[in-house]
Amino acid sequence: MKNQRELDLQFVLGPCLIATRGPIADAALLTFERARDLCERLQEPPEHLNVLYWLAVMRGVRGELREADVATSAGIDLAKMRGDQPALINFLRGSALALILMGRPGDALARTEEAVAAFNASDDRTRIASRAAGQDAGVAGQAVMAWSLWFVGYPDQAEKQMTAALGRADEIAHPRTQAYGLYYASILSILRGEFISARLHAERYLSLYETHGFGL
Repeated sequence: MKNQRELDLQFVLGPCLIATRGPIADAALLTFERARDLCERLQEPPEHLNVLYWLAVMRGVRGELREADVATSAGIDLAKMRGDQPALINFLRGSALALILMGRPGDALARTEEAVAAFNASDDRTRIASRAAGQDAGVAGQAVMAWSLWFVGYPDQAEKQMTAALGRADEIAHPRTQAYGLYYASILSILRGEFISARLHAERYLSLYETHGFGL
C-alpha cells in the first residue's frame, strides 16, 4: 500500500516537473526513475507503461540513447505481455528512432516494419488509441521508416514511404500528425538534396504552427 501511494504521487509529480522545468530536468528524470523502481516492486501496476514511455522520451531528449533504447525495449516487452497494441506500436517507433540516432538503421528498419504492420492490422479503435503519443501512429511509423530506409541505402523507397505518410496525414486531417510528418519530410528532402521540397514542407509546417499555436 505504501509503495502504491508513493507511485501515485511520483506519477503526478513527474509531468508537473517536465512542464515547469523541462524534459531534461534531473528532478523530472529522478522522479520517473523512482516511479519505475516502484512499478517493478508492485504487481503489474497500470502506470508502468506510461512510466517507461516518459523515461524513454526524457532519455532521448537528453541524448542518452542507450538508456532510451533500454526503456523502449522494456516497454515493447511489457506491451506485448499485456496485449496493449497502441502502446506496442508507439514503443516500436520510439525504439526505431533511438536506433537510428545510435547508428543502427538496419535494426531501426526492422522495428518500423513491425510497428507499421501492427498498425495496419489494427482496428479503428486501436488506431485512435495509439494517438496517445500526440500523433497518428501510422503516419509516424511510416515517417521513421522512411528515415531508416534512407540510412540503409534505399532513397527511392524512403521517398515512397514518406509520400504515403503525408498522404495519410492529410487524409485524416489531424494537425499535429500533419506537422509531425512535414518535419520528417523536410529532413528527408534535405538528405536527398531536394532543397526546394524541404523548404515547401517547412513552410507548410510553419503555417500549421501559426494556425494551431504548436510549441515545438
